[in-house]
Amino acid sequence: MNQLVRRKGIELRVLIHEKTNKNIMSRNNIKTIEGDLLKFETIKELIVPGCTVINLVYLKECSKQENLCAIANLVEVCAKAKIKKFIHCSTASVAGRVSSETIDENTVCNPWDEYENNKLAIEELLLEKYGGLFEVAILRPTAVFGAGGLNLMKLANELYSGSRFVNYLKSCLFGSRTMNLVCVENVASAIVFLISSSKPFNNEVFIISDDKFSKNNYRYVADYLLKRMKLGGYIFPIKHLPSYFFTIFLRLMGKSNINPKRIYNSTKLENLGWERTAGFDQCLDSFTDWYLKERSANQ
Repeated sequence: MNQLVRRKGIELRVLIHEKTNKNIMSRNNIKTIEGDLLKFETIKELIVPGCTVINLVYLKECSKQENLCAIANLVEVCAKAKIKKFIHCSTASVAGRVSSETIDENTVCNPWDEYENNKLAIEELLLEKYGGLFEVAILRPTAVFGAGGLNLMKLANELYSGSRFVNYLKSCLFGSRTMNLVCVENVASAIVFLISSSKPFNNEVFIISDDKFSKNNYRYVADYLLKRMKLGGYIFPIKHLPSYFFTIFLRLMGKSNINPKRIYNSTKLENLGWERTAGFDQCLDSFTDWYLKERSANQ
């Protein structure tokens, strides 16, 4: 949101729930609206005619039907206000369990778990029922990481305070499997790009990932974090197991993506003119600086 806040000449209207970033919400160009997407009457003030709407909401504790109801309520308000553009942030994981090693916007999705099914159902509702009312662009980020993000937090915690022996075994098993990480700054810049683009969007879907960086794999990221956290290497050299062992492991764990080499292709968005604002090492630096600061503050 900071990238939007810094832009001049615009007003941001933000729907407020229980958790609020007080620093951002105190800016002069932000108007907060208290409401609940499940209660249609509370969100009428949120949307103004001709605006662009960015939807980042997913109700994790709610059912599929409640999530669909929330989106339907929001879109009904948007339709009545005759907005210009609706940008919905979904997830690249809606691809589910597919045989393709490279995933793009043309890959036929096969959602595997409840989360993937719910997210794809929301996409389909937007595209099939409301796509003709205003411009719709769906952004599918891969595993977003940054300050406070959970996707890299788990690995950092395991390396910092977990069992060294277990971490060693994971390094042998995971090897150079793709992490499919994407820096939050790049996701934010993609949203800003879609807002600013003069190209009309006719039910467009865009994948956003940092998989083009060869360093976006478990071995590099884990080694980087170990070095930055000054934890040193392992006593024994890492012996990488054949990738099919990891595939078996993922199947046993019931995971959707069982291909350790899967990558997500952002070429469509790049061809439209979007450029990354942050490199992979730069994003790892920022995350690790934040993580170490938080660990130090909580000790």
